[in-house]
Amino acid sequence: MGRRWTGKQSYNFVCKILGMKHTGFELFLIAAEQSEKTLKIEYKFKKGDQLDSIEINVPENSVIPSVKDIFPGGLWMQQEIARRFPVSFGAGESEDQLKPGYSPIEWGPFHPLLSEPALFKIQSKDEVVDSISISTGYNYRGIEELCEGEKPAVVLEMLERTSLISGISTGIAFAFAVEKINNIEIPEKAKWIRLILNEMSCFKANLYCLNQIAQCLGLLSDGSEVFRLIDLFNESAEQICDHPQLLGITKIEGVSTDISRGNIYAANAVLQDMKKELESLKSKWTNTHSIYKRLETTGFIDSNTAKQMSGRAARGAGVYEDPRKYSCLPYQLLTYTVPTSRGSNCLSRTMLLIDDLLLSLLLIDQGVENLPDGNATINFNIAGSGKVIVREQDAYGEIVVLVSQENGNIKFIKTRNSTTLNFPFLPDVLKGCELTDLPLVLTSLNMDLSGMEK
Repeated sequence: MGRRWTGKQSYNFVCKILGMKHTGFELFLIAAEQSEKTLKIEYKFKKGDQLDSIEINVPENSVIPSVKDIFPGGLWMQQEIARRFPVSFGAGESEDQLKPGYSPIEWGPFHPLLSEPALFKIQSKDEVVDSISISTGYNYRGIEELCEGEKPAVVLEMLERTSLISGISTGIAFAFAVEKINNIEIPEKAKWIRLILNEMSCFKANLYCLNQIAQCLGLLSDGSEVFRLIDLFNESAEQICDHPQLLGITKIEGVSTDISRGNIYAANAVLQDMKKELESLKSKWTNTHSIYKRLETTGFIDSNTAKQMSGRAARGAGVYEDPRKYSCLPYQLLTYTVPTSRGSNCLSRTMLLIDDLLLSLLLIDQGVENLPDGNATINFNIAGSGKVIVREQDAYGEIVVLVSQENGNIKFIKTRNSTTLNFPFLPDVLKGCELTDLPLVLTSLNMDLSGMEK
């Protein structure tokens, strides 16, 4: 039996959390560390570029108040901590009992229209979802725990392979965190190469998402066309890297190889040739009544929920967010506008997906033009100690990396992607969805489960 906080402790803690909410802060990370029989739990908040935190120290086996009613996006992060450490957050979640007259359905964990494995337990009536619970864990590898005690170079290699969607972005954010801890200023050329890599990674991940949406719509010819673009991307990647996922280029202190300007120009030329095809596909889907209507009438998210979400789920409801503003990469030197949309449905999110693909092409092109001469790496002692948090753009939204280093080894690491914040909202968002629309709605919400589960 866990040891609950006293009423006064719980009251004071909840008041602090509510204070953050009422002053406009958003919860964006919960991290925990254990020292002997005590846990230190950090709740980190953001308001634009302003960061704040609440830190508590609790004995192991404590039961502390959950923040899910104040910040629903914190639910998954609490569950992550409770799985790894001897602590629990409020009452446990009970499984819904089957209602009379409702049909139980299981979908997953492996299905052609699921990009990653997850098990959906659904109660439905008249082919409409009434309630849904989602079981995950199929992607869990314990990456964060494996990283503890390792050298930064080893951790970087593991993080890049965490996820197709956010692995490169996570690696770049981690590299910047280690460099900040060790007071390293990498060459400008390395920063620009990392920016180009990051946008190329976002571009490829979003191409896969676009193909998945085409499959959910039953548009096999359009799906084949998107696959052709993915093949072209791989040709582009071959100009600068031996791996189509762009693995191994980022390293602590810069980049692993000084890519020639000619190779980068050649890679960019292949990418820019895709712009016309993407614009044509957007025009086709917008102007074909059956496709437009299907997207427009599915996947609605109410404005209050959308405002608490992240990535295209929020921007598709008119909420402006730009994680690039807080990046260590030189995005501030580029000219761009982050697209938003109205409607808060599959149509708005799908059109934003194509707009984001076009935005990545624009940023890559500007990055190539701004690429300076000079070295792209330096040699530096990385045996320092410290703790740093870095925010970076990935394909679906914002990636956050919290790193603690001690005498050259990684003491602690915590990563969080936009799916971590959006996942707790799925049961409410999917309620009322027709069963035939479930794959389309889920795909439009851009779930990076590998990056979330790690």
